[in-house]
Amino acid sequence: MGSELKSYRFGSVYRFVNIISESVSDNFDFWNFSGELFVQSALKFNKISLLHIYVSSTLYCYYMRYFRKNGDCIEDDDVEIWIDLLKEYGIKLKRTGYNVDKYDADAALKWFEKNENTFLKFFDVISEEM
Repeated sequence: MGSELKSYRFGSVYRFVNIISESVSDNFDFWNFSGELFVQSALKFNKISLLHIYVSSTLYCYYMRYFRKNGDCIEDDDVEIWIDLLKEYGIKLKRTGYNVDKYDADAALKWFEKNENTFLKFFDVISEEM
């Protein structure tokens, strides 16, 4: 019976671990998942554990807030870092086009929101790596 080893890319995961660590220390409560999924994960063993839900939803909420609060400071280079990170994990962006618009302070947030499913998938992968 053969087993496959899963390849992890730990280079960036520590940044995300730090966000979760600070969130737990500060007692933030960001589940961002349906109550039914929460109950199913709490009552029986499931691949999607409560920790998995917590990590995914906390990272999503953290970066949604980050893009909302700091959108006017986010530049093309910052978005390129995200694009490269997603490529490293083999996650394709549906909407890669992003240009800083000095007249639109919400351009970065709009880009994040247009790629919401991509980021949710990415944070799901990160939660498995953690």
